[in-house]
Amino acid sequence: MQQTFVPVRRFKKNTSGRDFVVGDLHGCFTRLRRELEASQFDRSRDRVFAVGDLVDRGFESPAVLDVVRRYDIQSVRGNHEDSIVRWRLCDAGEGFVRANGGGWLLDMTGDEEAIDAIVAYMAALPYAIEIETDFGLVGIVHANVPMRSWSRTVEALMQEGIDGKIRRKLIWDRSRWNLRQEKGFGSMRRVAARVFKRLKSGRGDACGWVEGVAAVIVGHTPSAEPKISHNVINVDTGVVYGGNLTLLRLDEIPTMLGQGTRTAPVVSRISHYLPPRESGQL
Repeated sequence: MQQTFVPVRRFKKNTSGRDFVVGDLHGCFTRLRRELEASQFDRSRDRVFAVGDLVDRGFESPAVLDVVRRYDIQSVRGNHEDSIVRWRLCDAGEGFVRANGGGWLLDMTGDEEAIDAIVAYMAALPYAIEIETDFGLVGIVHANVPMRSWSRTVEALMQEGIDGKIRRKLIWDRSRWNLRQEKGFGSMRRVAARVFKRLKSGRGDACGWVEGVAAVIVGHTPSAEPKISHNVINVDTGVVYGGNLTLLRLDEIPTMLGQGTRTAPVVSRISHYLPPRESGQL
């Protein structure tokens, strides 16, 4: 599974089958298998994309490379993959990785070849994916788009290094979904001042409409069901915490966005909670 790192990976329109995007998996791969089977997934025609955080916390995480190969999953980098890469390749401490559910990898000490293969895969993951569709370009990032313009975000992303601010926001920013309520006229003035500063700097509003794409699919911030904010759709429904697993079919996006609601309808087939110790063929 040799891949070369590029910040943005682009895919042509799928003219023979369907495209799916799956929310944060966190090692719940049996759930993914069941959802794909229920959707009659055909690898010869269909494609699976992921919003990152394929691993950690879920007990099936060690099988990540097998699952990626089996379904030819194309994923962006999540904060969990990024933390693992930094631990292994940038001499970051292992404490953060373990505290965030990465003990499964740290405990593989002695099998350096397996660790290296997993880290090499994660190090090659892009920060963003673009997919051509009949209704326009669809973007995928892990957490949020920090600029109003998709093209300007991509341009900045291509110019940054591993510690760039845009890259960090793409995998960590929850501001779109976790807005703090500020009260009082003074607070309103401070909010307005921050917004004006962003607009003047060209950064735009990280909670508004993303220009230049039909939709952006993200994860990172779990919720009980898929969420919509302008043309950004959050498909992390907390499967590893006992929630659902969302498998979004891209051709459903125009209908979802046309409803103009913050909460999305059930998309594709969403599985129900199964005990965390469930086992089975991946």
